[in-house]
Amino acid sequence: MTTPKKKPTAAKKSSVDQELDCIGDDIASLRGHMREIRESLAHHRTILAINLALIFGLNRGRRLPHQSINPMKLTKEQFAARLSGREYGNEITREEEKLAKESGLFVIFGYSDDNMEVRGLQCDELSCWGGKLFLMDSRGVLPWGSASDIETEFDEEVRDFLDRKQAAVKLEACWCKDGTEAAWTYETDVPHATFNIYEDGELFCIGLVIDSKDLPQIEGGAR
Repeated sequence: MTTPKKKPTAAKKSSVDQELDCIGDDIASLRGHMREIRESLAHHRTILAINLALIFGLNRGRRLPHQSINPMKLTKEQFAARLSGREYGNEITREEEKLAKESGLFVIFGYSDDNMEVRGLQCDELSCWGGKLFLMDSRGVLPWGSASDIETEFDEEVRDFLDRKQAAVKLEACWCKDGTEAAWTYETDVPHATFNIYEDGELFCIGLVIDSKDLPQIEGGAR
């Protein structure tokens, strides 16, 4: 009489095989999550494309005028903080000059011992040996202290100065003023933010950033 054969039992998996199974499960789970992420990204890309189309007017087959898109703008305080601590000769970059202009700002600082630099809405270098009293409005700093300073044969510049002088506010460039460590400082009643410029580790200039909206508004000005 033959002994009946026993049904073979499954071999017990080793710990290595079990680990491999777990890893396989994890990979499958990760693949599922990645698929969900891809689907989510595709959805957000679609939403972004729609928003951009609305902004630029592409949904109507045309692009909106450039001026309708607002560039990044900074306040006078933000811009002054950006410049503070710079070295003499590297006060502001061309890109920052453009940003100041787009933000409606005037940036004022000293150069050498006889110049006041203006950047942003106005780009100018004004002589002020030993210090000088200037006038300022929303069009910028007037380059003359009085009508007699105007060296021109054209009456238009004299009339322009006299017209602007009536509403303009004072801005004084001070050279080595008592009580300050800086060579150049500036005084004005206009709201402003200040920044420090150094030369070889020593304070050279305390510059100003002025928002054109805080100045007397003149026709042809920034705002």
